[in-house]
Amino acid sequence: MSLLAVAGCAPSAGGRAAGLMFVVTQVPAGSGGLRKASRLDLDGRYPLGSRVALVFAGARPGDVRVLSAGLASAGAPAVSPDGRRVLFAGRESAESRWAIFEVNLRAVWGRPRKAADLGMDCADPAYLAGEGIVFSCGHKRGPWSLYSASLKTGGVERITFGPGDAFDPAPLRDGRLLFSWADLASGRPAAALFVVNQDGTWVEAFAAAHPRDSFARRGRRTRDSGVVFVSGDAGSHGRIERVEMRRPMVRRRALATGLSDARSAEPLPDGALLLAGRSTQDGVFRWREGGRLEPLFADPRFTAAEAVPVAASGPLKGRPSTVDMARGSGTLLCYDSNQSDGVVGPHRGSPKAARVEFLAWKDGVEAPLGWSAVESDGSFLVEAPADLPIRVRTRDFRSRAVSTCGWFWVRSGEVRSCIGCHEGHERMATNRLIKALRHDARRLSPMERRDRP
Repeated sequence: MSLLAVAGCAPSAGGRAAGLMFVVTQVPAGSGGLRKASRLDLDGRYPLGSRVALVFAGARPGDVRVLSAGLASAGAPAVSPDGRRVLFAGRESAESRWAIFEVNLRAVWGRPRKAADLGMDCADPAYLAGEGIVFSCGHKRGPWSLYSASLKTGGVERITFGPGDAFDPAPLRDGRLLFSWADLASGRPAAALFVVNQDGTWVEAFAAAHPRDSFARRGRRTRDSGVVFVSGDAGSHGRIERVEMRRPMVRRRALATGLSDARSAEPLPDGALLLAGRSTQDGVFRWREGGRLEPLFADPRFTAAEAVPVAASGPLKGRPSTVDMARGSGTLLCYDSNQSDGVVGPHRGSPKAARVEFLAWKDGVEAPLGWSAVESDGSFLVEAPADLPIRVRTRDFRSRAVSTCGWFWVRSGEVRSCIGCHEGHERMATNRLIKALRHDARRLSPMERRDRP
């Protein structure tokens, strides 16, 4: 039986979107869902009656196939690379935890099966290479972290460890994961876009949130080497923005989609975008830059929270893992701790770094972890505990603080290097033998009381 017959929908009679099929999250109109300032408040984001449905462009409101049948609430769909399966978050009752479910689009009467349940709320699933999935999990008061799991073995591994919320993961073509990150330790938890390997190694900033924004979320790689995402401020309408993979920190622009409130943007095979949001009406739209906004589907009983195309996207890439859980620590190499962008890092004329101190985030507070000397060329090589949120502070010869970096972590067995202290994102290391490599990685020494935060 064809998928068309299974869906029970009819494609549109004509137009560029004829035959386009997508999965949409429908939130009951007037329910007060879609709270932008509380992305991880799943009960508020997907209130009772929210559902995930399969729809054809041009279908009537009653001609949809509900994929989350039997669940009290559902949302955050993701389509498999072969276009045959759908993951989404759901809960079985108002009192149930949010778990990850999967449904087979080719099953006529298929009901969603539970794919992952970690004993806490889980959302924002995505498919990985080799029957793997990734999703965000946490408690109502946070923090939320990313977890990867195998659909074959059921094995689960946590892959982010910072003092904040990690959510909205999406695979990139090079095998990394793009995700949103809100640093809860900064005092202003604005969500920016970050990238990390699928094993949790090499986390780094990708595109910072604009100073006026409170969120940058649902980052998605386009077909032409860009990334689109939803941005906005608390209580305001969302907009679609774009950065380029080549220079994501500096080339950012808002797209004139014609939506007064944008909620999701997903690339289509022809280079256009599938959008969910509000224009003259609420619904799902197709849009190409320089073209008109083309309505595809609307249902006055529901608000369209997200829309994801059902199309084969091709096999996903993986990356070999460097994690060795037997080590229990990772290695940090800095080429020159005095090198900086002159804005966030040490300013021009700042004293040279003589030592580096490591601060850890434990039980919701910042605590001293240890210190190490810095070589005369500004380099250092240290061994740090694995899977622990840490940041580095440099001090001069008089023990005065020079600069402090943001939070990151190292996985067990990971060897991580940096060029400097908040160096420019387009800088490369000088081709020279650095002094820190003349000895083994140093273990951190206990911090002196007078230097403790």
